[in-house]
Amino acid sequence: MARLISLFDQLAFSAANFLIGLVLIRTYTPIEYAGYANGLLVSLAISGIYRMSFSVPVSLMGQDLFMKRVRAVPAQHALVVFPLLLISGLVVLFELFFGQRTLVYTTAFGVLACLALFMSIDIDRVVLYRFVGGSFRWLIPILTSGSVVFLVGVVYVIKPRFEIAMFGLMCISLAKLLIIAFKVGGYRWRHAIFLWRRMLKDSVRWNTFGALSAIGFTSAPQWVLGFFGGAYAVAGYAAVRLPLQPMMVLIRSLDVVDKLVFAKVFSESVELGKRKVIRSYLFYLLLSIFLGVLAVIWADEIISVVVGGKYTEFDKVFMLTVVSYILIASMPPLESVVYKIGMYKNYAMSQFFGALLSLIVTVPLVMKYSSEGAVIGGICGFLVPYSYLLFVFFKNIVTKERAEVIN
Repeated sequence: MARLISLFDQLAFSAANFLIGLVLIRTYTPIEYAGYANGLLVSLAISGIYRMSFSVPVSLMGQDLFMKRVRAVPAQHALVVFPLLLISGLVVLFELFFGQRTLVYTTAFGVLACLALFMSIDIDRVVLYRFVGGSFRWLIPILTSGSVVFLVGVVYVIKPRFEIAMFGLMCISLAKLLIIAFKVGGYRWRHAIFLWRRMLKDSVRWNTFGALSAIGFTSAPQWVLGFFGGAYAVAGYAAVRLPLQPMMVLIRSLDVVDKLVFAKVFSESVELGKRKVIRSYLFYLLLSIFLGVLAVIWADEIISVVVGGKYTEFDKVFMLTVVSYILIASMPPLESVVYKIGMYKNYAMSQFFGALLSLIVTVPLVMKYSSEGAVIGGICGFLVPYSYLLFVFFKNIVTKERAEVIN
């Protein structure tokens, strides 16, 4: 039932997110859409760090311990989101003070629009599934996605200023955050500060280092492209990736529930847990390959329908991006093994070396091949941690070695 609710939630969210990009591509200039795309990427990068440092540990937490901390969880979340939004707001004010409307300015508005929304995806679901329950699980996703769709419709019809549209998205995200906090009984700030101190001391270090390193092959290629290629290259690069975003968000939604099941099954039986991981990995891999093949077969049609006539010359970027998305989408079960065994350091170091490789090869690739080079550079870096995850997976799960470590 939880997986069905998560799937429904993610389908609604994916549809709303897809419509946002669809309308923004057609409504605003390349520098505005590039700003939104950069803001989205910055938000996803920060969310990745946040997910490894906070959301995953909370999702794998025992139920009794979670219930003791449930009022502190939304407060912990707010202690991160609000200061980051404040920083983005200060960047906007700085740009306005100097009378400029650069890519930095539009990116800051993109961050304001996307940060709270994407940082809240995992942690909101954990709270909804493990504490709230009932029809409220369905109501919050419907209201959030419905509000986003309504805003997108308003943007499409009346075409407000870019800044107004981004501010509207931010308000929807904050409203969702406050509603969930109210549902669990409000914020418990002192407990949240105590838990943050404990988490920073006990478990954040290698998780955070790894997620921070991953920016080098997930987000940095687009930033390198923006530096050498300008706003139009970034806009086209991001626009043709839009049709593949629902696949990624779908996988992430399933992963939230799978990690909850994973923690429960492994606590009951190591052998059942190992079979669960193998089945999950095969499911994620085959699903992503199937969707990726369909995307490549209908690449021209997908780009024409979704992007329109603005960025059709970026079709090769779309096809290359399919490869990177297959790798990313099949990764969550492999990560679960690493976290269960406790090999945070080795995994983080593999991400670091992957980022280093990506940064080394991306600059010359972008200078020679532009947007295609950015995608290839990201794939090169991503293959390093993915190879390490496969090594750990086969050694500890498939070949049934070191079961006592997992137990």
